[in-house]
Amino acid sequence: ERRADAAILLGDNCYYVNRLGSSSNSVWLGGWLRADWDDPRRMLLRQLAARNLPQLAALSRTTNMHATWDDHDFGFNNSAGHDTNKWVGRELASMIFRAMWPGPYAAEDGRSIYHTFRTGPVEVFITDTRYEKNHRARVTLGEVQLRWLLERLAASDAPVKILVVSSQFLYRPRPESFLAEAPAERLAILEALGLGSSPGTVRGRVLLVAGAVHHSELLRAPTTGAPKILEVTSSSIRTGESGSSMTEWEPGSQLWAVQRDAFGVVSVDVRGWSGDTVDGTITIEARDAAGELLKVGDRPCRTVWQLADGTLGS
Repeated sequence: ERRADAAILLGDNCYYVNRLGSSSNSVWLGGWLRADWDDPRRMLLRQLAARNLPQLAALSRTTNMHATWDDHDFGFNNSAGHDTNKWVGRELASMIFRAMWPGPYAAEDGRSIYHTFRTGPVEVFITDTRYEKNHRARVTLGEVQLRWLLERLAASDAPVKILVVSSQFLYRPRPESFLAEAPAERLAILEALGLGSSPGTVRGRVLLVAGAVHHSELLRAPTTGAPKILEVTSSSIRTGESGSSMTEWEPGSQLWAVQRDAFGVVSVDVRGWSGDTVDGTITIEARDAAGELLKVGDRPCRTVWQLADGTLGS
C-alpha cells in the first residue's frame, strides 16, 4: 500500500532446501539427500514460488524491484563462491538469479550481480557478497568488485549514496559480517568514506543498508559527534525463529534495534546540493506488516538525518 521509487531485497529472498526442508549442505550426508541446488529446475521453481507470493507479486507490479543474494538464494547455508563443496556451483546460481532479477549488472566476469541505479538525487550501489566470497582468504567482494565499487563511489555526483550489502558492515564481530570475514575490504571502504586516516574520496552522504541478522537496527559511525555514515539493517524473522542477538557491539553505536518482522523505509529529501554540501534529510524507519511504525518501548524506530551537518533527530 506504500508507494516507493524502488524496493530492494537484501538476499535470502527465497530459501533453497534439501529433501528434508533443511538448508544444510547435503553433500556431507553422503550425497543421497537431493537438494534444490543440485537441480536448476528445482532452483527456478523455488525462486518462482517466492516471486508469486501475492504480496510480493503485487509489489513488483507497481515498484521498481532490485535485489542481491545471500547464502540461501545462492546455495546452501553459509555457502560461498569459493567453497570446495561438490554442489551445482556459482555459475548456475548466477544464471538462475539473473533470470529472476534482471538488472544493469556491471560484472566483468559476466556472472557476479553487483550494479548501480540512480533515482533522482540518490544513487544506489548493490553489491554481490557471495560470488567471490572466500572464507579462508577472508574476502567477500573480491578484488575486481572492490575496485569497481571504490571507483564508482568516488565518481558519483549523487548527493546521497546508498550502499547495499547482504551482511552487516560496521561493528558485528561474528560470521556473516564484514568485520569478521573481510576486514581488509571493510577498511578500504571506510577509508574511502572518510572514516580512516584520510579525508576520503566520496562526496555527499552515504547510508549503508544491510540484512541477514534477523532483526532491524540502526547504527552510527563514528559513535560521537555528528555521524559520517549510518547503517540500517532490515532483516525479517523467519517463522519459528527468535532471530540473532541485538547486542550493541560498539558502545554508543546503536540508535535503535527491534526484533520483529519488519521492513525498512528510507525517505530522501534533498533541497540543495553544492560541492560537498547537501541540504535536506534522510528519514529511516522500521515498520511492521500493517505499515505501522515500530517502537522500542515508547521510542519509535525512526531517525531523521540532517544532510547538511550530520545531526540526528526523530
